[in-house]
Amino acid sequence: MTKENPWATEAEKREKKTYEDVRQMKFSDNATHNIRLIPNKDTSKFPFFGYKQHWIPQNNSAKGRPITHGIEDKCVVCEYVGELWTEVNRLKEEEDMTDKSPEVVALVAKISEISGGAPRYDMNIFDRDEMEQKLDKNKKDDPKVIAPKRMTAPSSIWKTIFEYAKNPKWGNPSDIKKGYDFEIKTDGEGKRRNYTVVPDRNASPLSEEEIKAIDHGYDLEALKRPSTIKDIIEVLTTAKKPFDDILKMVDPDDIEDANIKKKPDDESVNTEELEKKDKEEEKPAKENTKSDKEEVTVQKDEPKEEQEGTDESDINEYECKGQFTADDKGCNAEDDPCPVKEKCIKFQPIYNKAVKLNIAVKPYSERTIELINADVEKAIKEAEEKEKKEKEEKEKAAKEAKKAEKETEKEDKKDEKKEDDKKEDEKSEGNGTTRRRRRNVPF
Repeated sequence: MTKENPWATEAEKREKKTYEDVRQMKFSDNATHNIRLIPNKDTSKFPFFGYKQHWIPQNNSAKGRPITHGIEDKCVVCEYVGELWTEVNRLKEEEDMTDKSPEVVALVAKISEISGGAPRYDMNIFDRDEMEQKLDKNKKDDPKVIAPKRMTAPSSIWKTIFEYAKNPKWGNPSDIKKGYDFEIKTDGEGKRRNYTVVPDRNASPLSEEEIKAIDHGYDLEALKRPSTIKDIIEVLTTAKKPFDDILKMVDPDDIEDANIKKKPDDESVNTEELEKKDKEEEKPAKENTKSDKEEVTVQKDEPKEEQEGTDESDINEYECKGQFTADDKGCNAEDDPCPVKEKCIKFQPIYNKAVKLNIAVKPYSERTIELINADVEKAIKEAEEKEKKEKEEKEKAAKEAKKAEKETEKEDKKDEKKEDDKKEDEKSEGNGTTRRRRRNVPF
């Protein structure tokens, strides 16, 4: 029996994957999904992987970059946010300040600039509604087989699953023989989507084919590698303000060892060019052919750092952008605060104008705030031009009507004069006299 090549196995395990390569569980709006949690293909590991992730806006990129760490760990960003919250609480307790006090508002604004940080869990699951998948999504001819998906679970999902899992009456949901399915119902759209998780009362043992398919599951930990100190320093060094304050909390020796040059703060960034560059980098590797006599060479880009799901610092990734509501739980959740709350509030007037002007805001993935704003400005400009044109036409029509009215009055006066002359003639004839009428002659 040929032994497995340990070099190839380890290389494949450490190979970076982009988000597009991953079979991801996607939840639809106002729908019902049926899933089955499955064990890790490596029996020494848990069937789930917990982590925390902060998204940091960047000066040199249209997208933010993540800082990832274990669910029990704390990074320098966590410490920074913790200090800000401590100061907020101190101001409220010792200085009798409120949420509307300028000092508190300023601190909360700084905190809101740092998105993420809430615990999340990734899990391997069978999507009961779509069991068969392509193992390699980039191969057109790759046949579909039973294969797991990776599910990234927000707190509203994983908390419920853990509650049932720790209950002796329900037990381990990923057990091959005694495990059970979950029904996940969604209510609402995008980031405002609410999840209801209900377990199936009947155990559903995995079939032999499904058990074999567990081998196609993901190494969840490998897909979410914790950021190294060098990664963290690099992300913070190229970050927008106020993230320079966080960088000051990092050990100077670590910064010096990282040897990362920071771009000037006043350097202008062309967002459109950066987005265009990002799209070009996502395209497949192109073949560069030389002359007929030379060999054909293929240039492949280095694998990109994984940036999965949505960039939580980018309001364009949100399906509820501009729809902030003061009493909405999603907008004001304490355990998982909305990372774009301040941006959403600023964009709200534009969003409301778009709705009023019947300008499309869906599909949200395609209708960016820049595009919606441009359409609103265009619609307002067209409305102003139309109003101006209608005003000019009304004024012109009013002038013409006034002119016509004067002409009518003039004609009426002529007719009245003729009528008066006729009556005078008739009167003269009745008296036996004649009235010399003035003839309209040139002498």
